[in-house]
Amino acid sequence: MLLLVAHLVGNAAFTLLVRYARGPRFDYAMVGATNYATGALLGLAVFAASATGPPAWGSLIAGAVNGAQYQLTFLFMHALIGIGGIAVATSVLRLAAAVPVVASMLVWHEPVSSFQAGGLLLAAIALPLLAGVNPAERARHHGGAHPGPLRVAVTVGATLLVTGAGLLAAKVFAELNSPGDRPAYVAAAYATATVLSALTWRRQPRGEGRHTSAGRAKSIGLGVVTGAVNFGQLSAFLPALATVPGVIAFPVAAAGGLICTVAGGWVLFRERPTIRHAAGLGLAVGAATLMNWRA
Repeated sequence: MLLLVAHLVGNAAFTLLVRYARGPRFDYAMVGATNYATGALLGLAVFAASATGPPAWGSLIAGAVNGAQYQLTFLFMHALIGIGGIAVATSVLRLAAAVPVVASMLVWHEPVSSFQAGGLLLAAIALPLLAGVNPAERARHHGGAHPGPLRVAVTVGATLLVTGAGLLAAKVFAELNSPGDRPAYVAAAYATATVLSALTWRRQPRGEGRHTSAGRAKSIGLGVVTGAVNFGQLSAFLPALATVPGVIAFPVAAAGGLICTVAGGWVLFRERPTIRHAAGLGLAVGAATLMNWRA
């Protein structure tokens, strides 16, 4: 259970560090690139220390897809935080679990439990509530300019699908039944995210920190911490599954991580969700819990 708690705290800390990186003192793109490069180095070190043979190509491809999702989601988070704060961004990420649930039903013909069906219904209700602008957050990050409802809806929808694709890649890896390839999968994910970060560098959101050597140094330092925290929370979750029943671990990880992150945003950044977003957040907690319930 301690490992599960470590995962919850680490996952929330990672998301809040990303929120912190959005501040003007940092270069958001540099924090992201350093974050994934740190994860790649740690992942490659673990792989080198534990590899017993060449990994299957399927594991590497699934990891690469997951890594591409990491970087794209990192970019979408920048937009979502500006639209509605960390509560909205995290809620949408958690609701992306709907994608592998639906794929499991359609592709692998897995039966959907009544819990998961209820979670999908709550997710469908929560998303329209979350796809709205929080004027306070928009003013804080963009000087009060409001994006149109279509742009907000597209951003939320794209984040849901892209993040869901990454979760689906993890599902595909699980279906390959190659637990020995897990270090290679993780290393491939972080390496791909690092490469994609470099390829999309010119189109990434930046920050005022990029203009000074002190700002760039702070961004690199924050990126290293963020990458280590991210790698650590993932490393804690995998062995936690071996000691905590999945019927407890998955719902607690989904709902607990969301609650911890939103609480951290409230305490550290004084984020106040609108009534609409608060209702969507409550539904998202229920949806994330039910969709991850292994009955």
